[in-house]
Amino acid sequence: MRNYDLRNGGQSTLVEPEEDPASLTDLFETGTDSMVYSIVEEGPNGTEQRDYVGFDALTGERVVVDGHTLLITSFSYEYETGFGPRRVNGNQFVSEDWRLFFGGTETVTTPDGGTFEGNYSPMEFAEPGESGFLTMTPLYDCGNTMSGLFDFNHVQGG
Repeated sequence: MRNYDLRNGGQSTLVEPEEDPASLTDLFETGTDSMVYSIVEEGPNGTEQRDYVGFDALTGERVVVDGHTLLITSFSYEYETGFGPRRVNGNQFVSEDWRLFFGGTETVTTPDGGTFEGNYSPMEFAEPGESGFLTMTPLYDCGNTMSGLFDFNHVQGG
């Protein structure tokens, strides 16, 4: 499996077989899923292998975004950078219908102890025939102003 990073132009490739593969089936059936895997990242700073350890867990909450029900997860993972571990934790969204994860809120702790937060929550989904479908121009600004508009008051219990 290959992933393309649209932010920096890099790409990453999953090293197979994984020690403990991520499994949406396990997550949906049991409410939690652990993972241990490695990826090879190729980017502007060269090529390196990163070894990840983490988990996803359903919180029992759900939210409706643009007519689609998404389950809310808590997650955490870390990998070694060569200068110490980089840790990421927070909440994401997962669709049972589409079997896809979507970004949410996260806190990153860097090896030197610094932290920063991000909100990558979906605002709406552009589907075939709708404005924005397959366009290269975002419908929304990607900054803090628009990301902060996600309304967590509409979160519904499981």
